[in-house]
Order: sequence, then C-alpha cells, then structure tokens
Amino acid sequence: MFANVDDAKNLTWHTDGRNCDAMLCHLIDSSQWKKINHLYLNFEKEARNLSLGLATNGMNPYGSLSIQHSPWPVLLVICNLPPWLCTKQKYIMLSMMILGSRQPGNDINVYLSPLIEDLTKFWDEGVVVFDGYRNETFKLHAMQFCTINDFLAYGNLSGYSVNDYHACLSVKKTQPTCNLNMVEKQYTLGIDVF
Repeated sequence: MFANVDDAKNLTWHTDGRNCDAMLCHLIDSSQWKKINHLYLNFEKEARNLSLGLATNGMNPYGSLSIQHSPWPVLLVICNLPPWLCTKQKYIMLSMMILGSRQPGNDINVYLSPLIEDLTKFWDEGVVVFDGYRNETFKLHAMQFCTINDFLAYGNLSGYSVNDYHACLSVKKTQPTCNLNMVEKQYTLGIDVF
C-alpha cells in the first residue's frame, strides 16, 4: 500500500489532513488512541505506523441455518485511513478464514496464533517498507488497536465468559445479581443506567 502514492498519503491522513474539531469522528479522536500514543512514544513518532482493527465473526454464506459448516473470516482493518476509506473493501485484509463443522469457540487462539506471531514481529522488529509518497524507505511497525465483533465472538477472543451471572464487562464480580423469573433474565443490582 505504501508503494502507491495516493494510498501512502491517505495512510498518514490522521496526522496530516485531519480536521481537529474536538468531535469524535474517527478512532484517532478516542481516549484509547491518545492513551496509546502517550504510552508508546516511539510508535507515535512515526505517523506511518499502522493501527489495525481485528474483526471476526461466524457467517452463514448461503442463508440456510442447517448448513454443515461454520466459516469464520478474520479481517484486519487499517484504522489510520480516513473514515470514508477505512471500511472500503480495497483496504480490508482477509488475514485468514477459519473453516470447520462448528464455531471455533475458545480454541480460536490456536487458529489465530500465526497472525499473533506476525503482529508481534510487526510491533517488536518492524519491516522495512518503501513509501511512494515521500519517496523513501522507513521501518514500519504495526499494532492491533481494537477488535470489532459481537458480544459472543468477544467472549471467544478474550476468553471472558459471556454466559454467566457476570457477563457484563462493566459489572464487578462482587456485585449481587438476581433472577427475574417472569422473563428468565438476570439483573445486576445497582446497574440501571447505560
């Protein structure tokens, strides 16, 4: 992507061409992005370093609920791009496709281990890349900035139980819960504002 002049220019949009209006319009406006830049100054110094979003979820390609397989695409989204480009098909990378007769569940870490090794190499060592926009080579580093998935896939990726009494991430394990018998739901006492 950096060999293409237009793409290389767009990959530094978040530092060169962004309108700073104090509105939350892009991931770069988030407190998480600012905290990472504060913690990892060497990563933040090079505007061409990539922040990636990992997206995964099971899919049903044929619209039939009785199929005998469960494909799980694992996608990488480049968060450095402008909002009107980061979700375009051209800029989303299919890093792997997990196939099987059922969802990977908590074994997803076995499937993701090669991707994690590659991302670790990008973070630790970096890769020398040619920048067509600036007409120079530089050492590219990358990090997984966020995950994009539904709540059940989040449980599989993080190893967090999303099916028990304390499925809500913002609720502490010590807070009491009770059952609402009429609707067969659980309620955490003291949490009623979202």
